[in-house]
Amino acid sequence: MKTKMAEKLKRTAEIIIVVILLVFTASISYGEDDGTAASSDTAQASAFSPDAALFQNIVMTKEGTGTGWQPEFSPMHGFGFRMNSWNMMLHYNWFIRYLDTDVKDKGVMGARGISSPNWLMMMLYRDFKKTGKLMFRTMVSLDILTEGGSGYPNLFQSGETWNGKLITNRQHPHDLVSELSMGYSRSIGKNAGVFAYLAYPGEPALGPAAYLHRASCKENPKSPLGHHWLDSTHVTFGVMSFGFWLNPFKLDASIFNGLEPDENRYNFDKPEFNSYSMRLTVNPIKETSMQISYGYIKDGDRPGQEDKMSKVTASIIYSIPVYDYIDWDYVNWNITSAWGLNLHDENPANSFLFESDFQINGNSFYARLESVEKTPAELDIVNNDMEHKLYPVTAVTLGYAREVLDILEYAYSGVAFSVGAQATWHGFGKDLKPVYGDSPVSAEVYIKISPKLMKMEGH
Repeated sequence: MKTKMAEKLKRTAEIIIVVILLVFTASISYGEDDGTAASSDTAQASAFSPDAALFQNIVMTKEGTGTGWQPEFSPMHGFGFRMNSWNMMLHYNWFIRYLDTDVKDKGVMGARGISSPNWLMMMLYRDFKKTGKLMFRTMVSLDILTEGGSGYPNLFQSGETWNGKLITNRQHPHDLVSELSMGYSRSIGKNAGVFAYLAYPGEPALGPAAYLHRASCKENPKSPLGHHWLDSTHVTFGVMSFGFWLNPFKLDASIFNGLEPDENRYNFDKPEFNSYSMRLTVNPIKETSMQISYGYIKDGDRPGQEDKMSKVTASIIYSIPVYDYIDWDYVNWNITSAWGLNLHDENPANSFLFESDFQINGNSFYARLESVEKTPAELDIVNNDMEHKLYPVTAVTLGYAREVLDILEYAYSGVAFSVGAQATWHGFGKDLKPVYGDSPVSAEVYIKISPKLMKMEGH
């Protein structure tokens, strides 16, 4: 078993290395020396372009995940570099935490222990002739090593499988390679253009920016309970997206693989194109991004359901730079409101989410309020008489984080260490109390390692 696992890891690593080498070779062979490259690290960092990787005449802070948008005033945490005519961005998050999902042992579903969710993303992009842009992006996660096949404890969470059984009360691990994509766009005017995005794996045009990258929950290490309503398709093995933008509007559509990732987190699943989606996004002002999307998915993610379902999502994301109005060094308030509807033949289910993160000079005060409707299978309970019944569950999270140290400052950024703590209160009907107890409380403390807020000249 270990030999097979090692061989799969080796093959995955070889694929990643080959892709990176190809892109790097292209940057050397075909890159144009425009005089901005310099011998010193400082000069190379200064040459880094804050423009969007895929969309012309748009700033990078407006780009979300996949081909999605977020507010232009969104804070950016990362490193920017210049390699000949290519720009490179590096993002990552690594949490090291201790959590207890039922601190008072109210029920029998709680769990406790140390966990370490993490991800790293790298992006390469450059102008392609006068009106085009070319982008390559990859994201990797070591969740399978740090969290194991069943993932980390997360009360009332459900989705995907382990050992042939639906994962319940835990967040599943992400695949080692969670994105490997390329994109191309061509402007057809100062504020308009067309684009294409190919990924294996990647993210179709469905839902808001994935929770891992939303500024409104950047300090919260726990996935939302509505993940499989809003943004679980951010790891999809086979995606082709096409669209156009005419500021402030963007319309994109995808065909993609509706099958969820299999239990082997090291491999590349067989690509299929059995599902489709479409999304309309509007950014009326720099502080706001709104989207509504629909997806038909050939493989539903609920046991016992038919192998098809539809998804509808709508969201509004705000990013308010309070420093524009108050004379403080750095204050930013990020808010996300989102609704998701999973439409099955038997029981359509809703999910509602509100997230808020108020940042002031290294301090973050954050909250998450959510409500989801779960089936007996998703809650790991037996209800043979009402297998299609939906149980509403609510959760309220409050947390605080403080940046305590930063090192290795470079390219207008640095490596930041933060400490934080949060607690979650759960609410549900009396039918669930024999199993989950009476209003269980989850709590955790953590250390987070991530890039500092990136400050770019002229932006």
